[in-house]
Amino acid sequence: MDERELQEVIERKRAQLGRQTPKQISAALRRCDTVAPPRHDSPIESDFWEAAHPRIADLTPQFSVGPYRVDFAIPPRQLVIELDGHEFHSSVDQRTNDAKRARRLLAMGWRVVRFTGTEIRRGVHRCVDEVLEIMETLGDTNGKS
Repeated sequence: MDERELQEVIERKRAQLGRQTPKQISAALRRCDTVAPPRHDSPIESDFWEAAHPRIADLTPQFSVGPYRVDFAIPPRQLVIELDGHEFHSSVDQRTNDAKRARRLLAMGWRVVRFTGTEIRRGVHRCVDEVLEIMETLGDTNGKS
């Protein structure tokens, strides 16, 4: 959906809602069937989303878990998917922080699956298949395919 189409949706909702507060209008827009596509922080996140969202039910990008914002989550399964691009995950300190974060997420009851940027670029569909296999080992896949 481009900006013009989004603006049209907003105007239609405003006409339907009458004189409501911006907060009420915002809540109504969130319930609207026509929403803008999710934003991603990196090209590998965009690639993963395009390959995964048709196949994995409840896949949510940029999801908040406690104090963390994770790349993707499947909330009903308490499964986090992190994509580690070289730019932000290559130094010793960054890898140490990633490991600490994964342990804290685990302590909150979330499992963490990590893929490198290279894995995504070389075979994003294999990564999606792997997530589905992991979900299967955890029980009901809750997948879309």
